[in-house]
Amino acid sequence: MDRQTASCSDPVAPGDSGRSGRNSGRVGLPTRDALRQSKVADPACHRPRSADPVRPITLDNLVRTTMTTIDHLSLGVPDVAAAQNFYTDLLSNLGISCLASGEGFAAYGRERVAFLLLSPFDGGAASAGNGAHVAFAAPSRDAVSAGHAAGLAAGATDEGAPGPREAYPIPGVFAAYLRDPWGNKLEIVHGGFSA
Repeated sequence: MDRQTASCSDPVAPGDSGRSGRNSGRVGLPTRDALRQSKVADPACHRPRSADPVRPITLDNLVRTTMTTIDHLSLGVPDVAAAQNFYTDLLSNLGISCLASGEGFAAYGRERVAFLLLSPFDGGAASAGNGAHVAFAAPSRDAVSAGHAAGLAAGATDEGAPGPREAYPIPGVFAAYLRDPWGNKLEIVHGGFSA
């Protein structure tokens, strides 16, 4: 796809970055210049939000999109060192490792930081979000099971054993759920939205 002539309504296919320079490590992101040119060329980009049509979520675009809108996720924890031990055990089965750590933080990812453990900046108590969870992508169903077992061994509580998840709007999802020792809900998923 030619990012220089793309419009706001043109989808970006996974792996079709059409970009170079500063954003070259991020899949699916056009360059800033290409975005500026496409907005000038496409008057649809200048509509007020209320005039935007509702775009339906389809199986095709759920499976084909990548999670490029979120840079990273973080969880507040009361003891970063203890949380680092727990998450290192849990995530090692998923090919996710601690990339950096220091006073008050630990940063995890595969090739870039995507998940952080932090002491709350305001000095208040860390607490789990009701209704929120973090889903870690697993490379296989076996990795889901291994990650779940490692989490339980490291002190997590079971919130859903490894198995098929029919509630997902896409077929073939295999996942497990845990709560870390601080109450945060975690999902380990193979075949989810980022597959």
